[in-house]
Amino acid sequence: REQVQLDCTMPSPSWDIAARKAHTRWLTANELEDILLNTKDYGDCISTSRPSSPPSSGALYLYDRSQTKNYKDDGIIWIKKRNSHKVREDHVKLRMDGVNRISGCYVHSAVTETMHRRAYHLLPNEEEEKALAQARMELAGANGVPMSASTAAPKNKNGVIKRGVLENGTNFFLVLVHYLDTNVAASNLSKVAPGDTSLDPMKPKPGKGRGAKTAAPIANPATARQISKLKKVQQQQQQQLLRQQQQQQQQ
Repeated sequence: REQVQLDCTMPSPSWDIAARKAHTRWLTANELEDILLNTKDYGDCISTSRPSSPPSSGALYLYDRSQTKNYKDDGIIWIKKRNSHKVREDHVKLRMDGVNRISGCYVHSAVTETMHRRAYHLLPNEEEEKALAQARMELAGANGVPMSASTAAPKNKNGVIKRGVLENGTNFFLVLVHYLDTNVAASNLSKVAPGDTSLDPMKPKPGKGRGAKTAAPIANPATARQISKLKKVQQQQQQQLLRQQQQQQQQ
C-alpha cells in the first residue's frame, strides 16, 4: 500500500479514512464539508508550511490561508494561462441542499496530463453570514468603532461574504488541498479488496444545512470508464479463480 502523504501531528481515525479515500478518488462534497467544518477531528491536521517536495498522487493537506499564504507553491509545474506566467485555475462551486456550499479551484499538470490539484474552501450559508457579520460588529464595538450590518458583512466580487471564524470554531480560512493522478487512482481502486466498504462515499449526516445533493465527480469521464473496466476485470478474475477452485475440489 502506498504511504499516505499528509501533515498531521495527531492523525485522527477520521483523517486517516479521508486520506485513504484520497488515494482512490476525489472526495465528495459531503466529505469535504465534514473536514472543513469539523475542527474537533481535523484541527490537529492543519499544515503550517507549504509542501517541502512535490506532492504525490493522493496527498491531502489542510491549511489555514490566514497563516500559510504560499501553500500553492508546491514545486509542480501547472498549466499556465495563455501568454501569461500565472497558473490557469478552473473555479467551480459544489451545491448542497440547493445552495453553493463549497468553492473549488482546479489546476492541471503541464507535464503529466492525468495529475491534478483541487483546493476547496467553505462558502458560508445564510445563517453563517449573519453570524460572521455579528461577530465583526461586536469586535468593532469593543474597539470603539461603531459598525453597521452592511459594513460588518463585506462581500467579494462574487457576492460572497469575506472569510472569518465563528464562535463554534468554523473557520472559513481553511482550505483542503487534494492532489490526484487519475491513472494512479484507478490502479489503487482496482486493488481494493472486494466487499471493502471503508472507501465508500460518506453518507449525508442529518441536520440543517447538511446532505450533499451534488458531489464532486470521481474523475473525468474517461477515468470513470477506466475504473469501471478495472472493476469488471477484477470480477472476471475472481470468477475464474472460483471455477478453478471448484474444479480442483471435484478432482
